[in-house]
Amino acid sequence: MSKKLPEGKVKLIKKLYNEDIPIREVAKKIGVSYSTVWAFTRGEEKGFNSRKEYEDYQVRQRINPETGEKYKSLGKLQDYLARQRSKKKKNKTLSSFIKK
Repeated sequence: MSKKLPEGKVKLIKKLYNEDIPIREVAKKIGVSYSTVWAFTRGEEKGFNSRKEYEDYQVRQRINPETGEKYKSLGKLQDYLARQRSKKKKNKTLSSFIKK
C-alpha cells in the first residue's frame, strides 16, 4: 500500500506543472513516479479525484477477450492476466520444475 503524499509535495508538483515543466521532469525533481505526478495534474484536469479512481476507470475500459465484456474490477483483470501468464510455455516449464 502506498503512503499518502505530503500536501507540500502535492503543491510543489502542481506549481512546477503550472510552470510548463514536463511531467517526467517534475517527477524526477520531486522524487516520485510519473504516474503520481500525472494523477495530481492531468488526472485532476480530467476529473478524477484520486489515482485509484483513475485506475478503476482505466480497468473498466478494457475488454475481456474471454467474455467480450468490459472488466468490472482490477481483480478480474489481474485474474485474466495470471491465467494468460500460466498458459505460456516458459511458465509451464518453470512450474513443472518447481513442483518436482
